[in-house]
Amino acid sequence: MIDIIGLVSSAHDSIREKIALGVEYTSEFGPAVTGSSVTIVNFNKVMRYLSENLLVHFKQEEILIDVIQENMDISAEQEKIIGKILREHRRLRMEFGKLNDFKFVDGLDYEAIRDFSENSRRLLNDLFQHAKEEDEDFYPFAREKMGPEHIAMTEERLNQLG
Repeated sequence: MIDIIGLVSSAHDSIREKIALGVEYTSEFGPAVTGSSVTIVNFNKVMRYLSENLLVHFKQEEILIDVIQENMDISAEQEKIIGKILREHRRLRMEFGKLNDFKFVDGLDYEAIRDFSENSRRLLNDLFQHAKEEDEDFYPFAREKMGPEHIAMTEERLNQLG
């Protein structure tokens, strides 16, 4: 049987790598906010990767959550963890959408670049913390609660994603 929980949670490793790159690129915008065109292009690639992959990853986690909520008795504390994850998914989707709407072009004013850099760094740190909390709080109880029939349900729903 496939380790569905391991499959879904393993995305956190590649996401962490991209977060580290994104934070590095935002620091290259520098105190004088003079980011080179190469840095800006690389940063945009990282953000595009995160945006595209986060949507899929969040959907996968939400399928896992649906199976748990629909088929298992969970404690109030576990329900609280799930509620927090779902709220964070909504907030992170919205924040990434805002960043994706911002386009770097040559000649942007320094204040706009500085604001973008600060917002990006904050969002990347929030995303890193979110993944850490899921790894520490959600995945352990999901592994404990899910039996073979729940794993099969999750696998079936994940396969429907495409």
